[in-house]
Amino acid sequence: MKIIKIISAFYVWFINPKGARIITPKVYLNYIIFIAIGVLLAALLVNLFLDLPIPDGFVLLMLLLSITMWIVNRYTKKMGYSLIIGYFILLLIFNGFCFLSNGRFFPMTYYLFPIVFVISYFSSKKYLFYLYAGVLLNVLILAYLDLYSIFTGMAYDGEYMRIADNYFSFLFASIALIIFFIDIVKIQIQEKQIAEESIKLKTAFLANTSHDIRNPVNAIHGFCSMLDDEEMSEEELVQYVGIIQSNTKQLLSLMNDIFDISMIQSGNFVLHPHFFNLNNLLKEVHHNFSQQIKNSEKEVSFQVHYGLPDEQSAIFADNVRINQILSNLIQNAIKHTPSGVIVFGYEKIILEDKLLFYVKDTGYGIPEEKQKEIFQRHISNISEKKNLSSSGLGLHITKNLMDLMKGEVWVESKEGEGAHFYFKIPLFYQ
Repeated sequence: MKIIKIISAFYVWFINPKGARIITPKVYLNYIIFIAIGVLLAALLVNLFLDLPIPDGFVLLMLLLSITMWIVNRYTKKMGYSLIIGYFILLLIFNGFCFLSNGRFFPMTYYLFPIVFVISYFSSKKYLFYLYAGVLLNVLILAYLDLYSIFTGMAYDGEYMRIADNYFSFLFASIALIIFFIDIVKIQIQEKQIAEESIKLKTAFLANTSHDIRNPVNAIHGFCSMLDDEEMSEEELVQYVGIIQSNTKQLLSLMNDIFDISMIQSGNFVLHPHFFNLNNLLKEVHHNFSQQIKNSEKEVSFQVHYGLPDEQSAIFADNVRINQILSNLIQNAIKHTPSGVIVFGYEKIILEDKLLFYVKDTGYGIPEEKQKEIFQRHISNISEKKNLSSSGLGLHITKNLMDLMKGEVWVESKEGEGAHFYFKIPLFYQ
């Protein structure tokens, strides 16, 4: 069965995983019948109508069929470019030389290589008819089944169907035969690994978000129940209401992050750029977080730097998302900086016509082994110094927003020396 599958891979075409099927023994027997009939008819037609020697006639017929197939199965953008990397190419030159353009081809078909070499050897010993006939068999099968599917709209024998416009095939009959292979098993293993990894990520996401949702909900529920105490002092009432409001904001922020992630993954996330004053936005962000730092009683100096004067700071961008990105990065900086300095701001990169934003802190820093993965989903507790609760969505959302804005984001950090986050966007983007 494995040999039959590999033989079926010798068809001269790009295999489309969605439209192609490995040939079963039943269908393969039917193909042998078409092979015999096709060779006899082709030889008869060539001799009767073209009056050419058999080998030359086969070459001409192969060229005509190849051109027809290429036109019918024209190349479109629907083909998955990423799959091309997994294809293996065998180039068989008709003068008797055999070239393997990919070393990974040989281990997959080691027991077929001697056969290919023998065919190549005989082709150089003037037995061209057999080589042409072998190539023509593939062309005849493909042409017949293509026409059968195109004109009837049905799959031959209910098992074989090629979908037009999803691939293209081509053949250099008198120069070289290009055959494409694809390791179906390896792709299936890769797809399985990707699916398993996706399941693990989703499980981790549910675990993290469930934990982060449960904490504020429990706090809100607990302190709301305490408000019924008639002996509660006014000072305690103010304190409890403040805790309820804080946890409500935390819960709302988490729900917004989850909503953004779902919109981004579904492809429905839309930016709304317009002209706004960037310096005014940074002043508002600085004011809001200054109050938060003051209320937290942390010994942190919070500073802002402007890269342009107020009268020149009008930019075309989505101010809500710029605010969101800065807020995510500053919130992380506050969380991981018990004392020290936090600085944020921007500068204009004149040569690139871009804006470079930054958020720098002198906090715990990020271990080097985690710096490459912190922008992935569900990566939380980026600092090992403290057990800090986080859903890990903020940085992942930041990375996706940068992709939508045609920008980039990165981090520079040494553990124990703080972290410097940067993101860069075009000065004007649409």
